[in-house]
Amino acid sequence: FIQKFEMEDRMEFEHVNRGYDLLNKTRNDDYLEAWAKGTTGFPLVDACMRCLQATGYVNFRMRAM
Repeated sequence: FIQKFEMEDRMEFEHVNRGYDLLNKTRNDDYLEAWAKGTTGFPLVDACMRCLQATGYVNFRMRAM
């Protein structure tokens, strides 16, 4: 991956999958705040964020989901 990233530095600024270009990019601060507090309503996401707040660490399985 590192070599590919060095050879194609556009990966830093452009989507590799062009399907993501069609996504809505509006920012919703309420959603961002809910995510940061662990109150999104999605139990697994909330558990990960609460664990991060409580311990300062998120294990690999949580990071990889």
